Amino acid sequence: MIDGAEAQFDRPPPHRTTESWSPAYQALLVIAEQFAERAAFPRLASGLLAAAAGAEAERVLRLCGRATGRLAGLIADRGPAAGAIVEAVVEGAAEGLSPSCRRLRRGAAWYRDYPNARGNPMRGLTLLSEQFRADGNARTHAERHLVRALLADLDARRAGRRRPVVLIDNVQETAGRRLMESVLRDRAEGIADQVVFYAALRGESHPALRNAARRTVLPELTGERGEGGWAPGGTPSSYAMLVALSP
Repeated sequence: MIDGAEAQFDRPPPHRTTESWSPAYQALLVIAEQFAERAAFPRLASGLLAAAAGAEAERVLRLCGRATGRLAGLIADRGPAAGAIVEAVVEGAAEGLSPSCRRLRRGAAWYRDYPNARGNPMRGLTLLSEQFRADGNARTHAERHLVRALLADLDARRAGRRRPVVLIDNVQETAGRRLMESVLRDRAEGIADQVVFYAALRGESHPALRNAARRTVLPELTGERGEGGWAPGGTPSSYAMLVALSP
């Protein structure tokens, strides 16, 4: 669970620059850390390392299992370039540093499908890093792929178990809003996932939710499919359902 109104999502920590950090980045890291005892996040960890240009390497590496100080040091020695970071990941895994490093290497391979990567994971991660650090629409594009990496890692750990549940309070704040906008847009474009999101929204008129289904009370959700007959339309916001909660 995350609360978008918490101070940790307002600004980067003292040792980070704004170009290598965003509220959505922080939200993804915190959510993954809460699942880390039951799941590994090699795809997300690879992307976060590239986006952050090596900052917080040990913390991010824990998302793949037991942190490897040697690999974190190797990443730090290579400097901030995403290409050098990916090289360190690949070389570290090839040297057999630990199962978590090999898992990270497999996660990095996922970025071969990043737009314009042309099947090259290093190029994909480098593009993600450049776009994340460019801010604006480019950063939004990169963040969307980081969200997709989180969902892919959660889907991979499901293996027939219950669907993972993510709780977001104050979703109208930047951290939660950027995360949910990415999820809804992907779902509207046919990129499916198996993660359930419950989000608390203050206010009813958020422009990003103009086509969301609305139910006045929770019992209305007990329809034939457990959704009150609801089916999404063709817009991202139609994949959300707003349910009023009594005081």
